Amino acid sequence: MNFYNHRKLGFIYVGIDCHKASHTAVVISPFNDKLDTLTFKNTKEDFNKLLDMVLKYTSKEVKAVFGLEDTKHLGHTLCSFLLSHNQIVKHVNSNYTYNERKKHPIIDKTDELDAECIAKVTLDELDHLPDAKDDEIYWTLKQLIKMKTTLANTNVKLKNKLHAQLLHHYPNYKEFFSKIDHISALDFWETYPSPNMIKELSAEELKESLTTKGKFPITKANTILNLIKNYDYKTLYMKIIEIC
Repeated sequence: MNFYNHRKLGFIYVGIDCHKASHTAVVISPFNDKLDTLTFKNTKEDFNKLLDMVLKYTSKEVKAVFGLEDTKHLGHTLCSFLLSHNQIVKHVNSNYTYNERKKHPIIDKTDELDAECIAKVTLDELDHLPDAKDDEIYWTLKQLIKMKTTLANTNVKLKNKLHAQLLHHYPNYKEFFSKIDHISALDFWETYPSPNMIKELSAEELKESLTTKGKFPITKANTILNLIKNYDYKTLYMKIIEIC
């Protein structure tokens, strides 16, 4: 084998440590010589500055390989930019970077050191690192699913809090509505947070006060008034005061 024509000699290696507002890039040669470094903002204008810095070390025979630990979150925009400019982008497993960093007898962890470690891993593991892909549609879908999951979990927490509060004011609240977060139920809890506010009302008065917000049948008003008529209000409110 002619080592003078080894394919790794046909590249320079750019390691990028990605953060939310800015990134740090280090360029090394195939012989692990540090050629350049740049800290740039997470904007398209500064991405062009990165390309300008890197491309001055390239030629027809030498191309650039970019190594990023994060191509799906903090580095997603940069990764998409580089791929759109026909650059080679590799996804670097963070475990590789961690092992490379341990080789350096340096106490302080810096972005430049991390970027240099990523560049060295890109060089050493070039044949084994997966290519980054511009999967914008799938990335967007993943973010929407995460958002939906977060909203669903938040909704469960809020419903549990509502259960806890209703238990103190309406001990048999589960008999009022089939679902405590139904539109009629939410209107009722908001308008009458305390049974003391409706104990003197007639079924017709209760119905009329809630009809403006939606359908509230007279039968439902009668059911609720019958359920609270035997409340021991003195004992109930003493418990509420103790809780508060």
